[in-house]
Amino acid sequence: MSTDCPAPLTHTKNRTRYVLFMYAATFLLWAAVWTWAVVDMRSFKKNEIEYAMTNASLMTNALKEYTLAITSKVSVLLSSLIEMHKDNVITGKNLPEVTQSLNGYMQQFPEARVFFVSDAEGDILASTDPPLTNIAHRTYFQQLRDNPGTYLLVSSRPEYDSEKQQCMTIFGRRIESPKGEFKGIVAAKIPCNFFENFAGTIHLPPHGTLALFNSDRKLIARFPPDTKRIGIQYSPDQPIFAGLRAGQLKGSFFWKSMIDNTERLYYYNSMQDVGLPFIIVLGQKKDWVFRAWYQRGIIHAALCVLVALVSLVGLRGWQSAAKHMDMVALTQRLTRDMEEKSRENRILLNSIPDPAWMVDAESHIMTVNKALLNFYQREEASILGLSFLEIIAPEDNETLKQGSQTILDTQSTGLQTMWLTGADRQARPFEISRVPLFDETGKLYRIVGIARDLTERYEAESRKQVIGQIFDHNSEGIVILDKDLRIMIINQSLRHLSGYSEEELIGHFPGEFLATKIDQRFVRTLVQQMKSNGAWNSDIRILNKKGVERLFLCRVVSMTDKQSGVKNWIAFLSDLSKHRETEERIKRLATIDSLTGLPNRKGFIDSLDERLADHSVDGLVVLNLNRMSRINDAYGHQAGDFLLQRVASRLRKTLRDHDVIGRLGDDNFGIQLVTSDSKNIEHVVKKVIAAIARPTLFRSQPIMCTACAGVCMVSGSHQRADDLLRKADAAMRQAREAGVNTYSFFSENLGKTLIQRVQREADLRGSLERQELMLYYQPQMEIPSERICGCEALLRWKHPKQGMISPMEFIPLAEETGLILPIGKWVLEEACRQNKVWQNQGLPPIVMAVNLSSVQLQNEQLIDDVSSALLKSGLDPCWLEFEITESILVAKQMNPTLRALKDLGVRLSIDDFGTGYSSLAYLRHFPFDKLKIDQSFIRDLNTDSGAAIVRMVLEMAHELRLKTLAEGVETQEQFDILMDYQCKEYQGYLRSKPIPAASFTQLLQSAKSTARAQV
Repeated sequence: MSTDCPAPLTHTKNRTRYVLFMYAATFLLWAAVWTWAVVDMRSFKKNEIEYAMTNASLMTNALKEYTLAITSKVSVLLSSLIEMHKDNVITGKNLPEVTQSLNGYMQQFPEARVFFVSDAEGDILASTDPPLTNIAHRTYFQQLRDNPGTYLLVSSRPEYDSEKQQCMTIFGRRIESPKGEFKGIVAAKIPCNFFENFAGTIHLPPHGTLALFNSDRKLIARFPPDTKRIGIQYSPDQPIFAGLRAGQLKGSFFWKSMIDNTERLYYYNSMQDVGLPFIIVLGQKKDWVFRAWYQRGIIHAALCVLVALVSLVGLRGWQSAAKHMDMVALTQRLTRDMEEKSRENRILLNSIPDPAWMVDAESHIMTVNKALLNFYQREEASILGLSFLEIIAPEDNETLKQGSQTILDTQSTGLQTMWLTGADRQARPFEISRVPLFDETGKLYRIVGIARDLTERYEAESRKQVIGQIFDHNSEGIVILDKDLRIMIINQSLRHLSGYSEEELIGHFPGEFLATKIDQRFVRTLVQQMKSNGAWNSDIRILNKKGVERLFLCRVVSMTDKQSGVKNWIAFLSDLSKHRETEERIKRLATIDSLTGLPNRKGFIDSLDERLADHSVDGLVVLNLNRMSRINDAYGHQAGDFLLQRVASRLRKTLRDHDVIGRLGDDNFGIQLVTSDSKNIEHVVKKVIAAIARPTLFRSQPIMCTACAGVCMVSGSHQRADDLLRKADAAMRQAREAGVNTYSFFSENLGKTLIQRVQREADLRGSLERQELMLYYQPQMEIPSERICGCEALLRWKHPKQGMISPMEFIPLAEETGLILPIGKWVLEEACRQNKVWQNQGLPPIVMAVNLSSVQLQNEQLIDDVSSALLKSGLDPCWLEFEITESILVAKQMNPTLRALKDLGVRLSIDDFGTGYSSLAYLRHFPFDKLKIDQSFIRDLNTDSGAAIVRMVLEMAHELRLKTLAEGVETQEQFDILMDYQCKEYQGYLRSKPIPAASFTQLLQSAKSTARAQV
């Protein structure tokens, strides 16, 4: 009798193990699909929110710019009204004329409902909407009356007009007498629903909302309109106002609307950063934001259910068949099926719309779905068993290999975004998800991969970027084409010009609407030209919907990306039939300044030559604007461009029609005057300078500049334009040296002065090589010990023919010509060398003070020059001090340079303190060690006001732990007062004037001997 175990028992154990293995493998496969679905849904939801936020930001910024444009326009009109009728308002005369001007402004600015003017008691003097009333009790009137510094007031509390049933925002400006006394206001009422009118032009998503709140949390406008809610004050606990209190001017949140009980994603954008008391809020319905995400979730859920059902059906069928099959044959068949391909895996993979595959641990393909075969246009039999890297494009190998290696290294699920090239040789973006499968021993034996096509999302984002760059209300017609030259998007202007709706144009070729039919050869030539040049320009004739032929200037540019080359074409269409002046303007572009619309230098000179030949010009004026560089540094170049445009506008208004104005350069203007009376020209120049000096409002900030003018009278019949310009330039430079808001007439003496200046510049250029420059030293003394603690190095020039030349003459010339850089480097090296020589002679060590000009501070080589001078001389940096004039420090860009100098170990002193701009601000922002009080204050020490200023500066410096030095001390009385005020150091003729190095050496030796004798 056999003692072996019964065969059924052995089969039962094997079958149980295999059942458990099959359940585990099915669970892992289902878990892989579920994990991929969860990761994909999270990523997709995040992308949908980001897209909605970007769309909201574009729309609110458009409304913000529109509101700023309204504010700027109102400000300009109010300013113009004050300029025209200030005297009438102050005197109460010619009020009908004021009312007539107000009505004219209503036509220029249809957005406004009322323009009105009041006197200092609040009585309305003139208004476009009688009856006249008193507004003295109004908050905006009181704010303008009690705050002289207010340039433009935008009321934070809109006024409700019960007759018009509208909410009004007040824009107001003060009217002042020449002495600055309050004489009344001029104001405009703008309906808050101007926001609603603009919002109606923006393509809001379904059930989307736009709202405008004021700083008091009151709803003042809403789109779609809801008059019942206008004026309601919202709770301060709402997320909008809670975020604003926390300093967040922009933000987003989900919230259920109290108006229609709809949950939305809200995005708010405060206008406090541009000085306006409004908050813009855009709401997008939550269901609309997540509409694509919900659809994707349904697809993923169905896929997971399908995988589970297929797996369960397969397992059930396998268990039923296993009861009637031999355990050994069943095991062999299952092993063979798992190695080749399983029917269940094929059903799963083919149900996935995106390319999917399964590879072994060595990346050999086990099975793929139909989507992958279609993408690479391959047969399944031709790729099974191959390495996955063998079927993809060579350019994709390295990136895909890195993703696969990451899975092998981490043994975990991974995501990778990359571009794959299909059989059509077009690269497309995919998000690849890989899930590793393990056997009973925990060893990786399969990898399942799915590539989700991101082309649609990328194209949507690309369209979003394109649309974000195009303003739908551009006066030009704009059409966006796809890479195959089919119409994708058109703007409102093109719909108006063509008469076609968006649905009638999208998807069509532009050639279908041309008056002249074109052949394919022309299209190929056009596309080739656009691809090679990036643009195409031509005149075309288009038939509108009514069949009327119109002429357009068509300009086409391409939009490309690095991956696929040309993605879109953008065509700009200008209606030449309505703008016939365009051709003339194009011809004149070479002689017109694009920023101001005035003749440029070439156009101005051509005009001047023509008028000189016709004897129709009597005087030439060259204007130079001051402080333009400071305005650009403080507010940006947009502010500078805006100011230049305002100056051009004011010149047109100030001068007569037959006077020619031109822009000669960055901040230079030219004027051709027709009058032979120099006194009359002088009167005109004064008017022009006064007009330029008036403040200009830029983004609610007043900016202003001054001007200097040079005048050259036309004399004789053989004058040339370039000669006149040269003489007027010379007169302008003379006026600029005299100060701001000045003018000068050219004279023969001035011509001689110019020749002398050119000669002096030539002499100065060779002064270093000829060793004509030298340093003088003026001692700096301690108070009250009278010990020499330092000296200031002062530059002197001994001309071989003219003798000693004043630094006031040649140093500005050196700064203007750039010669200050080599001269300043020599001064630095010589001062360091001389100080080290004194120390080597055993004399008491002192601080050497060297002046730095603005040109040197802006030189990138300054730090290297200082390091080189210290290294050559061997001087310790603590014995070197740089004096920097306060007026240089207007731009904060100087701060990094000053801190770099401090890092070298040298000392910094602010020179001529009190004579520059915003002095107290520099003491906080810049790393100074010493403060030098300007000698103009020291001269007034014997007066109460002068003594008070010096005492205040000393106390302030003491609190800030800064040393103090008084400049220009000449009398014992000044010294005694400074000692009483506890000033630390002084410098001036009381002790010594600037002396050569040899004399200063004797002074140091004498001080050393005196110190020894005292010991």
